[in-house]
Amino acid sequence: MVINLVLDKEQGYFKKAESLYREVDTQAAETPMYEWYRDAKYDDWYFEFLDSEGMGWKITISPSVESENNEYDIDADNWAGDHINIAMEEPGEDMVKLKAFAIREARRRFPAVEIPEKG
Repeated sequence: MVINLVLDKEQGYFKKAESLYREVDTQAAETPMYEWYRDAKYDDWYFEFLDSEGMGWKITISPSVESENNEYDIDADNWAGDHINIAMEEPGEDMVKLKAFAIREARRRFPAVEIPEKG
């Protein structure tokens, strides 16, 4: 006979398990490639793509720290730690236009790379 047990850390002893043991997938959710996604906690927008050498880049649109107005900074960072400042204190009244501007700038700076944008 097999009895499944779990450790009750508060009480400091083993007790009978309410369910069978199963592995929990601890891998973090992958971020989408070629698609804008948002980190609501920091109000940042991200877009990831690969350059012509296979290096991953992430465009970040984040609220400008030094601005009291609705302005955003746009940066690009790669997996190796290289950083490109695309724009600072851009007006953020229309996020769709701001994201389109960021993609245009990335395409201009990486002309050998086709940067598709998923809907």
